[in-house]
Amino acid sequence: MPQEVPAWKDYGSCLKVIRKNTLGHKSKSFASMNEVDELFAGFDGADKNGKGTLALGEVTKGLIVELKDRTRLKNSDNLVVETVEEAIRRAYNATKDLIPGTGRADQMEHEEFKAMLIYLERFFELLHFFKVVELEKGKPALTKSGGEEHPVLVFDKEFALCAPMIKAWGVSLPGKPSDHFAQLKGPTGNCNFDSFAQWALQKSLDFLSVPEPPLGALLSPEQQERFDRAAHYKSQMAKEEEEAKAEMEAGINSTKALMAKNEADKLAAEEALKRIKPGDPGYPTVARRGAPPSSLAGRY
Repeated sequence: MPQEVPAWKDYGSCLKVIRKNTLGHKSKSFASMNEVDELFAGFDGADKNGKGTLALGEVTKGLIVELKDRTRLKNSDNLVVETVEEAIRRAYNATKDLIPGTGRADQMEHEEFKAMLIYLERFFELLHFFKVVELEKGKPALTKSGGEEHPVLVFDKEFALCAPMIKAWGVSLPGKPSDHFAQLKGPTGNCNFDSFAQWALQKSLDFLSVPEPPLGALLSPEQQERFDRAAHYKSQMAKEEEEAKAEMEAGINSTKALMAKNEADKLAAEEALKRIKPGDPGYPTVARRGAPPSSLAGRY
């Protein structure tokens, strides 16, 4: 059991910044790749395979480095780091073959990497909400209360409290939350966290696994709903990219304006110096030889 609670909320905020940042993090050039493209290219070289796809080891190593660089994971104990690595592993396996026609099932391509960052960001939200303190391969997620550790279980109340978050991801939950939870819970009236998280996260991105229908094709209500969500996803991604570009352009213009003002102020000061003579107010004075550094020749 880790001695500290992983900072899931901070990790998720970090991923959101990465996804929305048009300017690269490593390169300070305004012409650099956006941050997701930059990370994908950097991760692909982590084990020198350079195949344009990412293996689990490349993604895990790269994201842990980024999270340590940007969050308090840098100062966390090894058990916390291992727990975050397990979260990354689960997100990778859930999304590496999510999008049809994207190559090998054991490798992750660029579009899948973008989807994985969204999946992982939302997974971190759930881990924070349910106060998960430890993840281990092949074992249930654990939380701690009263000094004791135990598997995380989801009941009707927790599902209802979590429903607004899931809806915010674009998942349709018409009617009462209890009606949807009835399909998940077992005879004991609860659902283990891992099954619940997989259901919620897969449902939030299930539209990515459906190819675009042929023009004029008749769709069932369920197919239409997923198609509409796919269109919304693409629109939202395009909107975020445009907003990020506009923000970057505003920053560039602001920097250029400040540089122009500084240059104008410098030229104005140089012109003013040309017009004044020794003894005039504002004319630079020089310290008298042998005088203390703080004294000026004009004072004697």
